[in-house]
Amino acid sequence: MTIAPTWYGLMYAVSFLIALVLMQKQFSEKQTDTLFFATILGVILGGRFGYVLFYNLGYYIENPLEIFMPWKGGMSFHGGAIGVIIAWYIASQKIKKSFLTVSDKLVWIVPIGLFF
Repeated sequence: MTIAPTWYGLMYAVSFLIALVLMQKQFSEKQTDTLFFATILGVILGGRFGYVLFYNLGYYIENPLEIFMPWKGGMSFHGGAIGVIIAWYIASQKIKKSFLTVSDKLVWIVPIGLFF
């Protein structure tokens, strides 16, 4: 099995790098690390599980191992959004900042990431 780079994956990487740079302007290095890691997990896990639950649940019930094969396709915007909200909530608790404060400082980055 080979995993070849795709334009889709490249756009994810560009979006994450832009988000990292913009986060660094708003938070300390340690806080940025926590929030950036949470954002990546939220987008990828939320997007994948959102796709599985909302679009093709029957297929994945019959083929559960394919849930963990995102290179075969399937990410959902709303799953990613839910994943990021949950991830930011957990990360805000870890860095001891209000979820609303963290969200206010990060939410404007989301449309930039969606652009790519």
